[in-house]
Amino acid sequence: MMRRLLLIPCLAFLWAPGCADFGDTNTRPYEANQQEAPPTVEAPAEEPVEEPEEEPETTEIPTEEVIFEELPPQPYLPDTDVIEIALGVLVDGALLPIDPVVEPPESEVLNRPRRRMDIDQLDAAIERVSGGICWTDGTGDCENDDRLFVELASSLGKPDYRTSTQEDLSPSALFQKFLGDASRFVCNQIMVRELNGEAPESILFQHASPTDTVESNPQGVDENLSALILRFHGRQIPVDSTRLELWRWLFQTSSYVANDPTLGWRNVCVALFSHPDFFTY
Repeated sequence: MMRRLLLIPCLAFLWAPGCADFGDTNTRPYEANQQEAPPTVEAPAEEPVEEPEEEPETTEIPTEEVIFEELPPQPYLPDTDVIEIALGVLVDGALLPIDPVVEPPESEVLNRPRRRMDIDQLDAAIERVSGGICWTDGTGDCENDDRLFVELASSLGKPDYRTSTQEDLSPSALFQKFLGDASRFVCNQIMVRELNGEAPESILFQHASPTDTVESNPQGVDENLSALILRFHGRQIPVDSTRLELWRWLFQTSSYVANDPTLGWRNVCVALFSHPDFFTY
């Protein structure tokens, strides 16, 4: 009976809430009554406010009013000493001005600046000098073939009276290129017609045959060169003149390189057409 009474308090102690576990030597706090702590929320950091800089105080400096005194005009004094000049001998003078010296017309023509031919003048000059041959896309027939100077007139600066009214007469690179093409075509046609006996007159071989050279017939070559310069440029150059040396050298070197005197005369013809003495006046 006594043992039962002792067991009752012990069972009540074990079943009571918050009883300690005697098997664990460490004591545990009662967690049932403890509350979870709320999560901490970090507040956004405040941006620093920039304070306006204080403008430095400017102190006004009092300015004194400057008064300029007007000085009296000073007399002109020369830098150097005055040199006395004695009067010369008195001579008689005319009251009317002297008449200007009028130069003769020949000097005016020589001093006038040269002008370039327009396209129509150039086409007519080539036809006249070559004996009726024009720069065309065919055989050089001026009547039946189309003239290339007419087709290329707008490229060579001829006005169309819609966008331009004045012709460009500058010797541009494009003009020199087309003139070189026309010269080679016309000179080749002249040489072919004369070698075939179809030309109405002799132009390239007036005083020299197609086989003559500077070594074989120097007199005939010089006379032929002088006649060609007169026909193309309108200049009379004597046979013994030094102005024929460059043209003689051109014929001689061209004939030597091609080993054909006819090609030498053709190169002389091209050079005469391309020379400024031909397309300027």
